[in-house]
Amino acid sequence: MVGLYEFKSRYEAVKAVETDKDKIIEDLMEEVKRLQEALDDEREEMDNQRMLVQAIKSNSKRYQCEIAEMKRIQFNDEFIQDGQKGGRSAARLLIQKVERYIQDVHHNETSNVQYKIRVYANVRGLARTYRDNNIISEEAIFGSFIQGFNMEDVLCDFVDAGDGKECSDVKIRAGKK
Repeated sequence: MVGLYEFKSRYEAVKAVETDKDKIIEDLMEEVKRLQEALDDEREEMDNQRMLVQAIKSNSKRYQCEIAEMKRIQFNDEFIQDGQKGGRSAARLLIQKVERYIQDVHHNETSNVQYKIRVYANVRGLARTYRDNNIISEEAIFGSFIQGFNMEDVLCDFVDAGDGKECSDVKIRAGKK
């Protein structure tokens, strides 16, 4: 026959196991709660990042459209006539204008915006046009202008797109991809 002391001892052992089981369940519930909160935070961050990417894509398309519209714009004749010095001045001025534009659009987010300035042109045809219109006396001056533009800043590239009618358009479209 089992005595009272043995029942009490067995009861205490079962009670300890139940207490441990309850503690494990409480710890697991706390861990699930913590993980759920972390998951919610990550989902919110992911949603924010998704919205940011969509906004950037939308703005990028708008900038590309504006840039495509600018493809017929020419540099001031004075820059071209000044050769290398004019190319450097044109690059500096263009960088200033782009940075001002980015600040106007992005306000406090300018440090996150990356850009590169590329000018695509039929260099030989454009040099000939400048010479034929007495803007420059010789085509080499336009070559010096391009050299100065390219040397002024790593952000600036003046690219010879070739002498076909649509060569610049092809380069611009390729740059958008």
